[in-house]
Amino acid sequence: MNRTFEYWDQQFLNNNQFAFNNEISGLIWLKVRAINRKKQLNNFLDRNPDLSILGKKQKEIGIELYNELLSLPNGMQRLDDFLLDRSQETYALKNVDVARLKNDLYKVTSYNWGGDQNNSLDKFLVSHYVKPISSFEELSCQSQLRLVLMLGIMFRIVGIITGHHILLRLFLKVTKESFLL
Repeated sequence: MNRTFEYWDQQFLNNNQFAFNNEISGLIWLKVRAINRKKQLNNFLDRNPDLSILGKKQKEIGIELYNELLSLPNGMQRLDDFLLDRSQETYALKNVDVARLKNDLYKVTSYNWGGDQNNSLDKFLVSHYVKPISSFEELSCQSQLRLVLMLGIMFRIVGIITGHHILLRLFLKVTKESFLL
């Protein structure tokens, strides 16, 4: 069943991601939304000159593009090809070894996000580790080092507050063993 642009827009605003499951029109809407920035839209339209888009405003162009791609038998494929090319360009610019990245992704069995998607810890992890580090080994080493440092700070604070020098010695032992791993 083909739904309107406004229908999918409302589902997205209502945070109803399940509505997009197994719905071609919903997936096309999501992909049109992903490229609905001026530069990306212009690149997409330059690569697809047969699409006749008359709108001038961003939203008008998005609605027209959605409707036109929905009516084409290869509309989804055009979006997929464009998005794949754009992501490969991004990886090339960042000198990311895509084969190694794919291999490393299989090493990560699961990650349960804490809280909602606006959780600041999740944003911190993604922006400081997931995006800039493409190697699983490097990511693992970085996270272990940060954990040791955070534990050390915690032990030192508790040791200072309580006056227990044993905690300070425990911190030094944990730190030494962690760096020997």
